Amino acid sequence: MEIKVLTDSFYQVNTDALVVAIYEDEAYQEGLVKELDEATGGIISSLFERKEFRGKANETAYIH
Repeated sequence: MEIKVLTDSFYQVNTDALVVAIYEDEAYQEGLVKELDEATGGIISSLFERKEFRGKANETAYIH
């Protein structure tokens, strides 16, 4: 397995898996997270709205 840390747009990355850090004080309706939410059909905002994910320490969400 090869792991790389990139700052490119996720649209430009050819990969089988993508890891994104979202912190609880970060607005999920802005910037890269908003773009990712739109690209996934609103999955991220749905997780926050249903309180299934809050971005707290040691909390993870697996989206496939």
